[in-house]
Amino acid sequence: MAETYVPIYLDWTEVTEELNDQEKGRLIDAIVLYKAGGDWQDRIKGNERYLFPAFRKQMDRYDANPHGIYCGSHHWNWKGGITPENQRERSSSRYAQWRKAVFERDAYTCQECGKRGGKLNAHHICSWASFPAMRFEISNGITLCEKCHKRKHKGGGNRAESDHKRINQTQSGD
Repeated sequence: MAETYVPIYLDWTEVTEELNDQEKGRLIDAIVLYKAGGDWQDRIKGNERYLFPAFRKQMDRYDANPHGIYCGSHHWNWKGGITPENQRERSSSRYAQWRKAVFERDAYTCQECGKRGGKLNAHHICSWASFPAMRFEISNGITLCEKCHKRKHKGGGNRAESDHKRINQTQSGD
């Protein structure tokens, strides 16, 4: 199956601004022929012959890594294949089950403003970072709409004491 595009990562307009229309046309022909495995050398005659090697290098790099130049070990932020614990746990099925259980318990209703449905967040009453043992306790979750959730985090500060009181009230049914 033939590709419907040719990946080019150079800024096309900047790189080709000094070429006239004929040279741009020959450069495009050469790129397409090169990608299709055809004879492209005789297509390049003018100034485009100085640009073609850069395009060819990038196309070859793409063929070696079709998911993109900057993924996996080629990405600037690659850390050797380690996924931080936080990211791993937040994308786990256990976390998804916890969120669903919190939403169902609260009937998909924001517990601050009473809004039902929409964009809801399962908020940890005792923070995710400070209380890792309570991350998946349903009693440590509360359903909040997006607006109330942002407001909750905007307050900041150490909420540990009031958070524990709230959880104790939830558990005792008060």
